[in-house]
Amino acid sequence: MKNNLLIGAIISFCVFGLFTLSSATPMEDEAVGAFKSIFQKKNACSNYDEFEKLNREIGTKENLRQLNSPEGQEQTKNLTQEFKENMFKMMKSSFFDISELEIKDVTTQGDIVTINYGRKGHPSFSGEVTLTKEDGVWKMINDFIEGQ
Repeated sequence: MKNNLLIGAIISFCVFGLFTLSSATPMEDEAVGAFKSIFQKKNACSNYDEFEKLNREIGTKENLRQLNSPEGQEQTKNLTQEFKENMFKMMKSSFFDISELEIKDVTTQGDIVTINYGRKGHPSFSGEVTLTKEDGVWKMINDFIEGQ
C-alpha cells in the first residue's frame, strides 16, 4: 500500500512538473497579451501619422531617445509625406488579421521577452518581437518579420 502511494506521488510530481515546465510564465503570458494588443493597434492604423504615433506610444525609452536625437530628427525631417505614406502602405501589406497569428515560442531573458510568431497558412512567414516592461507598461524593442 505504501509503495502504491509513493508511486502515485512520484507520477503526480512528474506529470505536474512536466506541465509546469511546458507552460508559459505569468510574465510571458502578459507579454503575449500585450503583443496581441499592439498587433491589433498596428492593424487599425490607416496612415503613416497614426502608425508613427503608435510607435511612439509602444517604443522603449531607448528607441524614443534615438528617434528624438538630432540624427533621428534630421532623418525624418527629410522624408516627404508621400514617401511616408508609400512606406506605410508597404508595411501595411505585411499586416494580417489576428485570427491568423500563431505564437510559436516565447522566451524570457531577464526582463526581456522574445515572442516568435507565424501566420497560419503561410509557412514561409516568421516574425520575432522583443518586448520589455518600462514603468509597468510593455514596450516594444523591435519587431522583425520575414516572408509573406
